[in-house]
Amino acid sequence: MGILQDSCQLLFAGVNFVFLPPAEVTQERQLGFQSRLIHRKMEFDQSRREGAQVVLLRTLGSRLQVQVIDPPAPVGQFLILAEQPQHPLEVVKKEMDEVVAAFEENWGRRRQIVARDATVRLLFATEDQHAFEYLWEERLHQSEGALQALGRPVLGGGLRFVMPPGEEKFQIEVKVESFLSDSAKLLLDTQFQWPEPEMHDIRMHPAEMVQQVYEYAKGPALEFALGDAERNER
Repeated sequence: MGILQDSCQLLFAGVNFVFLPPAEVTQERQLGFQSRLIHRKMEFDQSRREGAQVVLLRTLGSRLQVQVIDPPAPVGQFLILAEQPQHPLEVVKKEMDEVVAAFEENWGRRRQIVARDATVRLLFATEDQHAFEYLWEERLHQSEGALQALGRPVLGGGLRFVMPPGEEKFQIEVKVESFLSDSAKLLLDTQFQWPEPEMHDIRMHPAEMVQQVYEYAKGPALEFALGDAERNER
């Protein structure tokens, strides 16, 4: 019983930037952004501008969403979200860098990053009929009967850990839980958050951020999910 490591599937990768000054959202800027994306062979089949927000969607093939937000607050926001990508991680990272390059060509590079975060979600098959059963009984060594106190059957669940910033000045959050859409699979959700402002003119590097989170997810986070027994078997 346990996690089938070779079944690892990239379910989601995303980055989020909050910065000063915000990126002005106008029709001209939106069209300029899309034009620069097309020049970089990044085409989106859906686009919309809602007030001070631009949303671009690629729904054909590997799904990708880009948001540029110019809220009433003095800071702006920029998100790149790859949902259930059909490409390998290396391709996802390259596309994120291309989106950032198009953004900087359109809105300029001179801005201060106030906060940023990156998230990677990995999905693993398990040898159990229910991944929560593995977490509860195998990983945590709890009895099935202990759940009866809740008064209802448990469809799924998991664990959440938040680790404060260390020398590298980023906070780590890890969730290990059963995947509700397929209870035999285990979801490993890892996020790094850099809450402190960066120096002025520091550029956005989404590929590096995503790679850093991915390596932690496939390293320490997965090691924890496996438990001592499975680590010793390898």
